[in-house]
Amino acid sequence: MKPEKLKIIQQGAEAVIIKRGNEIIKDRIVKKYRLPELDNKIRVKRTRKEAKLLATASKIINVPKLKKIEESKITLGYIRGKKLSEHLDNLNKK
Repeated sequence: MKPEKLKIIQQGAEAVIIKRGNEIIKDRIVKKYRLPELDNKIRVKRTRKEAKLLATASKIINVPKLKKIEESKITLGYIRGKKLSEHLDNLNKK
């Protein structure tokens, strides 16, 4: 079986977004300027909060399906199409 190709589709100050097959992986970046214990606590808390918000939002709107939650990493189902930021940029041009 051939390993799935990984592609970084976005990187920001908070996380790296990776596409792997039909999945999106959001991996929160370690902040070296913070104490390691504090950094881990913050990243885990934010990851759990985001997963909870996605679960709540999924009850009223279509959002990517949450597949897996790890300490500072979320795996979501991939939704084909433009990124939200691209749609918002197009609104500003109109």
